[in-house]
Amino acid sequence: MADRLYVWAENTPVGRFDRNGDRVTFTYDDTYRTAVSLSLPREGGWVNKAPIRFLDNLLPDNPAVREIMAQTTHAVSTDTFDLLDGADVSGGLAFTRDDEPPAPTPATLIPADDQAIAARIARIKAGDDARWWDPSVPVRFSLAGNQPKFSLARIGSHWFWSNAAIVFE
Repeated sequence: MADRLYVWAENTPVGRFDRNGDRVTFTYDDTYRTAVSLSLPREGGWVNKAPIRFLDNLLPDNPAVREIMAQTTHAVSTDTFDLLDGADVSGGLAFTRDDEPPAPTPATLIPADDQAIAARIARIKAGDDARWWDPSVPVRFSLAGNQPKFSLARIGSHWFWSNAAIVFE
């Protein structure tokens, strides 16, 4: 039986990733007209590994960070499909394991004061690479790559931790 991960853009269905054993495929929703990636063109024709590479590249490379991410978000495991379930990622995409769009979350701006930002930067500089995913800040997003990093949003003259409440039109 195939394992599924649905993709959404502003509650509009984008497509579906299906995993059967080691093989992951991707199918666009007929109504969605934009490619999610250059590696997954809308007209198809990508290499076999492109769908799983696309998904894996949305997540941190560091296994310790993936473990913290799984614990913090209550993901079933550090598996790519499990970590992305309910996640927002760069590019405005969201993922669910079921065929319903993500449930709306309360739009709460979480201020990031200078002291908290400085503490996070200090942890990164100290070499605690696994702690750029901070469990004390309630966000559900992913920043890919091996380098420690975090995102902020500047609204007016104030900084906020990135979350689903930050929407720019």
